[in-house]
Amino acid sequence: NTPVRFPVLTGERWVDARELELFRRLYEPARIHFSRTFSLRGFPIITLVLVLVEVIMYFGLAGKAPSLSVDALVRGGAKVSANIFELGETWRLWTANLLHRDVLHLLFNMVFLFNVGGTIENAYRKQDYALILICSALGTTLTSAFWSLEPSVGASGIVLGLFGAASVFGAKYADILPRRYRRYFGGAVLPYALLILYVGLA
Repeated sequence: NTPVRFPVLTGERWVDARELELFRRLYEPARIHFSRTFSLRGFPIITLVLVLVEVIMYFGLAGKAPSLSVDALVRGGAKVSANIFELGETWRLWTANLLHRDVLHLLFNMVFLFNVGGTIENAYRKQDYALILICSALGTTLTSAFWSLEPSVGASGIVLGLFGAASVFGAKYADILPRRYRRYFGGAVLPYALLILYVGLA
């Protein structure tokens, strides 16, 4: 509503800024609102619930044992390609993401899951975040089932999916993200993603 006068455009008269084509091209209320209100301060309830489920699953199966045997992991729902493709136990595509072989494996994945997941949960809508978790879990476990016949477990596939979501978000909104948040969604995620990938392959 601000009156403006640019002799090249308006001559000597004053007009409301919104009447100028130049202003309409530059002024994007949705982007301005996003850059002013975007925040990562919300409490990541979905991520916390997922972390608690992972911890409960581990100690529920392991008890006081320092680690889980392969047989115990298979009984608990590990990814086993033969069971998935030949016996139709497709539920393993999800349950394998909830199991870990020992406390160190669990701790490593949960630190990344809570930190990265908490950030992504605040960046995306709740339903989109839930979809990212589901697709990451199922997609990476299915890829692993085709890649290797060996049993496998762990939430590293979910974490890799979250790193991917962070990269996509950063690339899409880099020009309007508040400066203090750009480091969360830029190239900084790549070294951690490579580390998770290496650990998963190893």
